[in-house]
Amino acid sequence: MVQKNKTNEKNIERVEFHVSYSCRNNCVFCSEYDQMRSMPGHFVDKAIFLRNIRNYAQKGARHITLTGGEPSLHPDFLDMIRLAKGMGLTVYVSSNGGKFASGRFCRAALPHIDEISFSLHGPDAAVHNAHTRNNKSFDTLMRAIRNIERAPFTPALFINTVVTNNNIDALERTVRLATRIIGIKQILVSNVAPEGRARQFFKELAVPLERLQDKAAKLALIAEQAFIKIRFFGMPVCSLDWRPDLSNDLHWTPRTTLELWKNKNRTFLKETTTLAPDRNRKKTQKCRACFYRDACGGVFELYLSTFGYQEIKPCAR
Repeated sequence: MVQKNKTNEKNIERVEFHVSYSCRNNCVFCSEYDQMRSMPGHFVDKAIFLRNIRNYAQKGARHITLTGGEPSLHPDFLDMIRLAKGMGLTVYVSSNGGKFASGRFCRAALPHIDEISFSLHGPDAAVHNAHTRNNKSFDTLMRAIRNIERAPFTPALFINTVVTNNNIDALERTVRLATRIIGIKQILVSNVAPEGRARQFFKELAVPLERLQDKAAKLALIAEQAFIKIRFFGMPVCSLDWRPDLSNDLHWTPRTTLELWKNKNRTFLKETTTLAPDRNRKKTQKCRACFYRDACGGVFELYLSTFGYQEIKPCAR
């Protein structure tokens, strides 16, 4: 059963499918913690996946993201990406390294993947593993990256790094490491989203916007000197007023998210279509005067209630 939660009936070209509720990491900021805990080790049935992506492809979808949990742990992952690619969809995978650390797995998977995003939360094992709480995770990720760098079928590579109070001092080194990856297309620096476990520990994890703003200029310089695109997620555009084009909000595209949901003893596939990057975010009175008020998703609501409104400064342009 699919339960729909649509904001608009318009056709959406981008679909994100949470296919796995299994993960070898245990991230301190895991946004999927609640769902992972309610359905540990669960995988979306391949037939359900196939039926839904065929339906969306027929309605105009062009891009499918497989995420989780760790999607590569799904026992039918190879079949799923092959089927999606066969429908003409652009296949994007969000991974922490997972089974891509195996060269054999990469040889089977990569011909069917157009884009892959790896989660890198530190420049070394000490910082990265402290966030994933898996002392093998950095090594797994590096092996996955090396496998893809050497592969004859190389998808476009993306890096996502979540910023916390525990890794912000290492951010420059993390971005430098990312720029050295062969085939890297873009680095996404993500502010902590107050969801799942991160909501519980938000005050300890979240970096004040002013501090992140100070880092952003340095990170942009490092990336752009290496001719790598960099963007920032979860920050209001006014925090990037010196370079609004670096805000992920201004490049965001509408999408439908499919995820398993458990309500008492009933498990169902929940469909949510969103047209703006405003999940758990809100705009303040100050935002009304901002040039980017329509494109910006605002500020995380929990951030405002925790740290206040004083950092919000509307952009004149």
